[in-house]
Amino acid sequence: MVTSPQPRTSSRPFDLLRETTSTPPLSSSNIARWVNQLPTPPVRLFLAHFRPAASEPLAPVSSNLRTSPQHLNRKASTAHSPVKHKVRRANAQSSRPIRRSSELISFKMGRPLGSKNRPKNGTDQEEGQELEPMATASDPTGMPPSTPQRDPSNPYHTAPWLPPTTPSGLSGSPGRSEDQSPSRRGPGRPRGAKSASASTEPKAKPVMTKGQLAQMSPSVFFDGMQGIKDEPVPQPVKDLWHNYIKSAVTDPQVVPLELKASLETDYDTPSKTKGPVANHNYVPHLYTAFDLPLVLATVKEIVKESDKNRGLCHHSQWLSKVVTPIMSRIQSLSSSTLGSRGISDLNIESVVISPSELCPTSLAQTFRDLSKKVDNALALTLTKQENQILMKAVTKYRINGAASINQTQNWTAFIPMFQYTELKVDRTDPMIQLAVWVCAEVEKRHREEYALDLPFPLIAISEDYWELWIAYSEEIPLSQRQPGGKSYQIQCLGPQHMGHTANATGVFTILHVLKAIVRWGLEVYEPAFMEHVYQRYA
Repeated sequence: MVTSPQPRTSSRPFDLLRETTSTPPLSSSNIARWVNQLPTPPVRLFLAHFRPAASEPLAPVSSNLRTSPQHLNRKASTAHSPVKHKVRRANAQSSRPIRRSSELISFKMGRPLGSKNRPKNGTDQEEGQELEPMATASDPTGMPPSTPQRDPSNPYHTAPWLPPTTPSGLSGSPGRSEDQSPSRRGPGRPRGAKSASASTEPKAKPVMTKGQLAQMSPSVFFDGMQGIKDEPVPQPVKDLWHNYIKSAVTDPQVVPLELKASLETDYDTPSKTKGPVANHNYVPHLYTAFDLPLVLATVKEIVKESDKNRGLCHHSQWLSKVVTPIMSRIQSLSSSTLGSRGISDLNIESVVISPSELCPTSLAQTFRDLSKKVDNALALTLTKQENQILMKAVTKYRINGAASINQTQNWTAFIPMFQYTELKVDRTDPMIQLAVWVCAEVEKRHREEYALDLPFPLIAISEDYWELWIAYSEEIPLSQRQPGGKSYQIQCLGPQHMGHTANATGVFTILHVLKAIVRWGLEVYEPAFMEHVYQRYA
């Protein structure tokens, strides 16, 4: 049976500990019983009364109480003692006042302090437990007035010490307001000034939908393909649709008849996951004998890569594995299929709109100014002599200070691009970036006085599915223009489904539509470019 503590004969807590624990063995259970029977919590007693005896030399008290001689003598016997945890907690919290006795009670019961371990009634009070009064201005610690509190900066001073008060809700230096604190004010900001983050003005939002582009300058509007019939559109837009695009997207005969035997061997078997190509899709003489094996290899590789990466890959991976091989195959078709000049497939992921004044802006500052990139472009292939003449002429005259023929100032500055492609695999709308890119080029045409009636064939890809859009600019009547806005607006007609990469028939359809766009670029865009741009500088 553990004996009760003897009457206190010493003012030092460790002498009291030696006196009360000399008879029974020094174990965790005995120390716990002794702690519960003390009238004053031992941690407070230790903080209030501990100071070296007169016979002992004065030495700085270690900030770590566990390195004291008393602790080292009892390290082995009190490895699991509650006193060890109480001293450690007191050392960590010696610089702040102890607010409630429930903190020590919770610590005595082995629970960590914090709101997560408090009772469900919303307070620190346990069932049937009385709380000590909270700290006040006269008694900041809630301790009895007769018990002095030790000053952490002076371990030998036993006079009552009050911690510095800080305004509630602030964590800065005592007596400083939020605007006066350097950590809150920031470098270079005068006293009393508000930070930029504290401004009450609404922040501009990014453009997330096609409908929000109507609030930009220039405004961008979207309509279906029936707008070609119902609305007055420029004649070049009608020519692009009726003479090139419409027949390509509606014609089911997109598969070369010469490849029927090979396609049936690969796809028309019960063990294959893809169905066979229907007989009505075959047509002879779509490609030359030189191009047929290349086209067949491309189609098989595209179907294979799309099945392997669908829903699993990043944007760049899908672009390199699925989209780029299709565009490159169009570029490599022989001159008998496309034309004598040929075209180039450009990866322009890293190309930005330059100068930035070409980008659409928000007149009401509701949305952020847009500066978007696109993934691919089809362009005319100029000869070396044509390219040198164009570069020297444009660099010499520098129309409006920009040595470029388009909306870029990178390696694409002197390349005539006539078609743009944007890919998305994260369910966002690719037409937002394509519309911004078109706005920048139309603004460039207005500044340089190029041909304004040429449309833009745009391809928006959402993983497997390819959609075609036709964009063009139209003048706004003077009575309908916004103050400070542009004199034109952008119209986008679409979407028109142009194939998919889920099976061979869908890939052949994409190639068939791309061939029609390339024919328009060589037959319509090239003469207009040579007349309005190249001859102007040459």
